[in-house]
Amino acid sequence: MAPQEHFTLGPAQSNDKPWLYELYRSQMRQVIEHAIGWDEEAQSKRFERTYKIESFEIIYQKGLRIGSLYRLAKAGDLHLSLLLIDRPHQNNGIGSSLIKLLKEQCVAEGKALTLSVFKNNPAVNLYQRLGFTIQNEDEYFYDMRWQND
Repeated sequence: MAPQEHFTLGPAQSNDKPWLYELYRSQMRQVIEHAIGWDEEAQSKRFERTYKIESFEIIYQKGLRIGSLYRLAKAGDLHLSLLLIDRPHQNNGIGSSLIKLLKEQCVAEGKALTLSVFKNNPAVNLYQRLGFTIQNEDEYFYDMRWQND
């Protein structure tokens, strides 16, 4: 099957909030549960405290919400805080295509692209394949960076 890379990005609206949290929960629960344990109330509060709904971008394919992106400027670089793609749409090249777009933005702006990822998250392999290197680590996370050379 050919990759289905065609997607669009659009700003999240306040009514996307329940869907965004459920996407976060469905994609991150297993990773977080195995790393530090999942506490529904704590995760819900953390999501509410950490992420501004209006700063999310929704990934659309054929008019359907299939994922979300949360990026921000951090220490002069572009930081990929969250990239969540609903399971039925994973492994179709969408994540790689989005990261390619972010890299192009970084090249144009003379910035690096950074992210933090749980060590047990399968996405670590994707990030390494796309040229990210581990800069720092702690018990649970890798801090990764891509810089155009």
